[in-house]
Amino acid sequence: MLAVDVWNDETAGQIRKQAKALNLPYKTLVAGQEVGARWGVRSLPTNYLLDRSGTPQRRWSEITNGSLPEVRHAIEQLIRDKP
Repeated sequence: MLAVDVWNDETAGQIRKQAKALNLPYKTLVAGQEVGARWGVRSLPTNYLLDRSGTPQRRWSEITNGSLPEVRHAIEQLIRDKP
């Protein structure tokens, strides 16, 4: 899992500090708004599920408790798929 922060109103240090405080179990990439535009980010958070080659397979505007079964299923399907 990789989080990409696409807004530049926070410094990279602030974002990393927040990620550490939240004890996020994944890496956080700090990028500019160009990255958000390239990926089609229209709202925050936007979550992408990438396959093994880095190709986006799914996108969620927000992951909630209600959508967790769908997200889990999508992840498990990608894990089962052979590279």
